[in-house]
Amino acid sequence: MKKLLVLIFSLTQLSSLAYRFAVTKSRQTIVYADVNLSAPIGYIRSGRKIKVGDNDLKQGTIVPLVVSGKIAYVRTNDISYSIDGTKLEHVPELTDHDVKTIFTNDAQRLRENSFFSLDYSRLEVGTDWDSFQAQYANETSPAFNRINLAIEYRDPKHRHGFKISLGYLFASATYSSINSILGELQYQYRFINRNSFVAEGYFGAILTGDFEQENFGEKATGMAYGYNIGGRIRIAPYSRIGFYGQAGISTLYTSSMDTLVTETVSSVGGVTIGAGISFRL
Repeated sequence: MKKLLVLIFSLTQLSSLAYRFAVTKSRQTIVYADVNLSAPIGYIRSGRKIKVGDNDLKQGTIVPLVVSGKIAYVRTNDISYSIDGTKLEHVPELTDHDVKTIFTNDAQRLRENSFFSLDYSRLEVGTDWDSFQAQYANETSPAFNRINLAIEYRDPKHRHGFKISLGYLFASATYSSINSILGELQYQYRFINRNSFVAEGYFGAILTGDFEQENFGEKATGMAYGYNIGGRIRIAPYSRIGFYGQAGISTLYTSSMDTLVTETVSSVGGVTIGAGISFRL
């Protein structure tokens, strides 16, 4: 009986145009089908302007709203009635399309939280190639360039993320060059995880069977493996387009290299700095 009275009261308030304008402030404002908040039906993303009832319910903890003509409820601490002190006015009606369902399947969740990224970074060459250049060419080693294309899985509700990338590493001097196509599997952990800003650490394992070094026209190929560890700052991380900068240490160790008249490097790498852009799929 009590639930029925609350429902009738809510419908009366909304149908008589006794409403307020609000904006969702939580990353995911959960929408419930009942006043006891036991039946979640979906969520509204942060920053969405909505129309809610003029009176709070259950000692000011929840407020009713209408979604496609049906009554629903949100917590009052998930919304705000002003933006920077300015009272909200004239917001569009809320529809089922605006309320994302919680009960999505794995394929939908994977697509919603997947991103394509493109980045460029500069990488120190390491002592081996520095020594080679000093001994055989009497010149300073140029830094490595690395271009990456990647697919990332980043769920805004969780701090963990993953990245699979395909990269191209290259550098050339007067008499020698090194280049390689790299594969990397990376784990990410977000220390600060907000809609507008993310600070994360990462660790990646790198592998390639296409490491090539050329000295004075003579080429050697082989394998290489290594790691990539560092930190990353993201701006607008979960938007359609986002940007990021990163810095860390990346090292590759060569293996099964062909023999050259001169010599091949046993490792390359050092401090790396880069920037990139991401796109929501």
